[in-house]
Amino acid sequence: LYLLSLVGLGGFLGLLAPMVLAIPLPELAINLLSDRPQMVNIHYHYSAPIIPFVYLAFAAGLQRLTRWAVRFRDRGLPLTRWLRRIPADTLSVALPLMLALWILLFNVYVDFNQGPVPYSRFRYENPVVMRPLSEAYVQNLDVAVALIPDEAKVSASNWIGPHLAHRRHLYLFPVVKDADYVVVDMARPSYYTEVNRGKALDRVRKLLDSPEYEIIYAETNVVVFERTG
Repeated sequence: LYLLSLVGLGGFLGLLAPMVLAIPLPELAINLLSDRPQMVNIHYHYSAPIIPFVYLAFAAGLQRLTRWAVRFRDRGLPLTRWLRRIPADTLSVALPLMLALWILLFNVYVDFNQGPVPYSRFRYENPVVMRPLSEAYVQNLDVAVALIPDEAKVSASNWIGPHLAHRRHLYLFPVVKDADYVVVDMARPSYYTEVNRGKALDRVRKLLDSPEYEIIYAETNVVVFERTG
């Protein structure tokens, strides 16, 4: 499905230009070999380095298809006899324009249906992309991040993790392992994948019951745990 989704963005015409499609193969291999479901889902940024080459392959394939159409028109074969009614110059311009317009409309449809935009079908399930956070919300997160020493091992929610990435050990919550600190965004403890909110909140309950961690900071939207044992 992942490969079909990628090539389908270009209407599968990229298959007529396999050498162009082969350019991002190393990046594609990384995604396919990963055990993370996000890596093989075109909704996520992991496919961003690949998609431009899908469109380049579409353009190359469209050029090749147009040449073939003009060539078959001139041969006068029974199945392509109707093409002779169209002047070669008109065919060489109209065919690529029509197919390019179709791909454009198809991609707009995909964006409407599944893209991270205000009018998409998933706009309520992925609200962080759509809506700004309140000032108090952001201030609480800033305070929580400031409490973490630079060299400490940290487990953090997906949305907080980038602010704590300047260290050797950073785990994506609900993975805790040997973390010295755990920073949880209670409003968004997980992210829009198989690591769902229920699993994340279950981990929070275990941390609350654990004698090895204690709360050192808590607000409505963020909680910071420190390892004590």
